[in-house]
Amino acid sequence: ELLNHPNQGSAADILRHVVVRLGPLLRQQGARIATVLYDSLLIEAPAPIVAEIGALAERVMKEEMKRLFPVLEPRVDVSLEQPDRWGTDV
Repeated sequence: ELLNHPNQGSAADILRHVVVRLGPLLRQQGARIATVLYDSLLIEAPAPIVAEIGALAERVMKEEMKRLFPVLEPRVDVSLEQPDRWGTDV
C-alpha cells in the first residue's frame, strides 16, 4: 500500500490552490505558469515586469498558506530567481 506523508499531500494541495488562483492573475499581466516541478513554479513573464510578477506570486503563495492553515501560521519561504536565458545557472 502506498501512502503520501501528510506533509507531502498538504504541499501538493497548497500548490494546487496557488496555481488555480495565480494562473488568471498572471495572464492578465501577459505572464504564465510554464510548468510545475515538485514544489516549484516556473513562470514566464515579460522582462520589464519580472519583479512585479515575482511579488505577485509571493503574495498569492503566502495568502493561500494563511487561508488554508489560519491557526498554524506557518512560515512561508519564497525564492525568486531570474536567469537571463534557458539553460543557464541563476
